Amino acid sequence: MKTARFVFVTLVLLALLFVSALPAREVTAANASVSKGDFWEYQSNIGELIPNLTSSSPLTLRMEATEELSKPVPDTTVSQEVWRVGITGSLSTPINVNGTVYSPSFSITGSMDRLSSNFSIVNLSLTAKATVTFFIEIPITLAVSASASPPIHDYIGTDPHVVGTTVTSRSSVNASESFGIGFPSIPVQQSENVSLTLTVVRTGVSVTVPAGTFDCVEVKAESRTGIVGNLTSGLWYYSTKVGNYVKLQGADLGIASILGANATLVSYSHRSNAFSLTSGTGLIILIVVIVAIVAIVAGVLMMRKKGGAAQTVPPPHVEPPPQSVLPVPPNQPPIVPPPGPHQHQEI
Repeated sequence: MKTARFVFVTLVLLALLFVSALPAREVTAANASVSKGDFWEYQSNIGELIPNLTSSSPLTLRMEATEELSKPVPDTTVSQEVWRVGITGSLSTPINVNGTVYSPSFSITGSMDRLSSNFSIVNLSLTAKATVTFFIEIPITLAVSASASPPIHDYIGTDPHVVGTTVTSRSSVNASESFGIGFPSIPVQQSENVSLTLTVVRTGVSVTVPAGTFDCVEVKAESRTGIVGNLTSGLWYYSTKVGNYVKLQGADLGIASILGANATLVSYSHRSNAFSLTSGTGLIILIVVIVAIVAIVAGVLMMRKKGGAAQTVPPPHVEPPPQSVLPVPPNQPPIVPPPGPHQHQEI
């Protein structure tokens, strides 16, 4: 019994030592599940994004997490960790200028910073450029930049996916917009107070988009500009597998203000969702397997001990080799000694 207990304790200690040697990772709903290289590509209606344009083809935008960096919080000495998300896109669509329709091809570039903790929008910058040929080639440029304080929480991924969960963020947004044809236009500055409320309506909703079919959380999004400003609402569908929304319908704040109305996911890469032995479900499975192995080995050893000491099994019986037998001489008459001098011998 002492030997079995010793082996059992040793195996448990080895298992704990192995688990403690794994890299520590914080598992909490307060951290966005994003890795460098994750990307999401969407198609949407350009008419909801750029003024003066009529859309006959969808806008394609790709957002990719390129790096994680530290940035100071505006008007403070505090730094915050953010993800720099690069934005690229393209569009070929008609543009109506004073009744004349042209078809430039727009190239879109930009970036936005999102908090590493909950992926809320800190700021963004977008530029769309194209060239239109009248009598000569004339450049068209649209530039938009904005910052939100505090950041706009438009990402439901870090919140409980329970029906009725409601998250509201209120921010002051400072924006700059310019739209120039031929010559740079003077940027228009504006500042607005905005609010965005996200409410989990349903879970386990199957949604099919060009990127595939996903199990989603249906979220009602309500945005308002100003204290008594216009209220817009829509339904957004979030997938844990994708790590982002797969479909957006309505509402014009947060990610919807970038993608426009009726955006759908075309392709994505979300490596943070991959199976890992050092985090999440993978770590739990690993611990369960180790404990199971320890229990089985210990159980076998204890059963052997309870069965008593092992008995020595005699070797199988082996017939001894035949022994050689000497021949027995035939019976002979007894040998009588010859008579002595005083003995009488009868004839």
